[in-house]
Amino acid sequence: MITMQTMTNKTASHISEMLIIGSNMGIIDAEPSIVNLMEKLLRFEENNVQQLKQFL
Repeated sequence: MITMQTMTNKTASHISEMLIIGSNMGIIDAEPSIVNLMEKLLRFEENNVQQLKQFL
């Protein structure tokens, strides 16, 4: 899927946008037993988004 989406647009802005969308997709409803893990994932994904914003 990524290969097809970057075939016509390989700019840093487009790739950053795709990564941000993918990061947001990784944040899902979690079972109570893994809430701590999901909170760590959320912080990780939020950090990724902040770092990718410079390329937009």
